[in-house]
Amino acid sequence: GLLNLGSYLPYLYTVLFLLSAGISKKLTSLSIIVVFLALAEFVMYPINGPLLAYFNELGLTYTYRLCAWVVFWVVVARLQIHLLQKLHEWLNVSKGKALERVQYSISGIIALFLIDLINQLIFKTELLDWLYRFGVPFINFSIAGYLLFAVLKHVEFKKWKLQS
Repeated sequence: GLLNLGSYLPYLYTVLFLLSAGISKKLTSLSIIVVFLALAEFVMYPINGPLLAYFNELGLTYTYRLCAWVVFWVVVARLQIHLLQKLHEWLNVSKGKALERVQYSISGIIALFLIDLINQLIFKTELLDWLYRFGVPFINFSIAGYLLFAVLKHVEFKKWKLQS
């Protein structure tokens, strides 16, 4: 289903990385974001299942497992925002709209995690559960789509010359 689409994100970011590397010969804000998110996806997606299994094996109640899960991913997302900011500073690359949009999008994912936590603990409504289940993949693919568009905008298409 839609939730399994997340398994394709690392590959989408790999394509983005290769496009970015092929197009941009210098370090830009966009290339930093693409490389960072590509690496993040390759690290985060494979740990999802084992991490969930680990939390389930701890023998904690559902409430504590859920809180630990959400806290872990909120910290990871917050760390992504912080590291993207710092990478630009450390590499002395000016920050642009792409960085701001990606950071706001990751903040949106954090908000969805927290909304889902409150929903699971208190309200238990299907609508908020649906919002979380579809909202997180939607935001993730929106980030990738936005970056793909931004990278492709920098492609220079050479005009075809007809040979006579």
